[in-house]
Amino acid sequence: MKIKQNRIYPYPVYSELTNDYNNNDFAAEIELEYDSELATINITPILSNEAIIELLENDYADLYCHIECSSTKYRELFDVDYIKDKNCYQIQIPLYKLNDTVEIVCVIVTKTAINDFHSSNLNAIYEGETISFPKYATIGYTSTTEFVITKRIDINGDVPSIFAINKDESANKITYDYANDQIVIFLPANEYQIYYDYIGQGTRVKQMMINLPVLIDVINHIKKDKASFEDRPWYTVLEAAYIKKGFDGFDDNFMAKDSVELSQMILGDISKDAFIEFDKMNRER
Repeated sequence: MKIKQNRIYPYPVYSELTNDYNNNDFAAEIELEYDSELATINITPILSNEAIIELLENDYADLYCHIECSSTKYRELFDVDYIKDKNCYQIQIPLYKLNDTVEIVCVIVTKTAINDFHSSNLNAIYEGETISFPKYATIGYTSTTEFVITKRIDINGDVPSIFAINKDESANKITYDYANDQIVIFLPANEYQIYYDYIGQGTRVKQMMINLPVLIDVINHIKKDKASFEDRPWYTVLEAAYIKKGFDGFDDNFMAKDSVELSQMILGDISKDAFIEFDKMNRER
């Protein structure tokens, strides 16, 4: 969401994009990282106006983070507890809800009507004026931060990036399709719902349950007819992962190895990681 810079408000607005205050430093440091399942957004609000901070501290106003993705039509407003979260506020969003450009902006909104607002930092044009804010007024906003989420495979990326997990309403078992850029794994509706409910949790356990058996079968297909897959982006990623283990690629040595062993090797200690993760999850229950 981009707030129009030419919008006129009947009251001063605290923003780097206005001149209503002598120090318009309301901003936010925002970081976005994502893996094959989850986008994690860390937000550190920056503001020094004591009068505005006092409104937040006294619960007369709230600080919000608005996240929007026009590609997926995702729009969500998150309430940031400034007193608790001013050092860092974290938001996690399932990755399927975001794609391409993601816009993030922070806003300050009044929770009640505020009469006779005072700030020593106000521009001289407001000298002698009585400042009032109506209820639900936007009295501050940051500039919009944009991120681009790319779901195409990066040939230098991690192996999990070659897998996409989708739902198949008509299926009663796991199936997959490797004809395109990614290996798309289809879960029956009930299994997919459980997978979705635990997005961001038990990642390695789920990879061992879902990705590992599929990868074993894919490697068996590669061994039978390698030439049919060499132009697929996911094939390039798999071979690069194998080379990183100290081998020369999908050569005769690869063809002679056991597919179960190869799959675990390419996924990087998947069994060990999954059992450690499973043990930790159960100890925390």
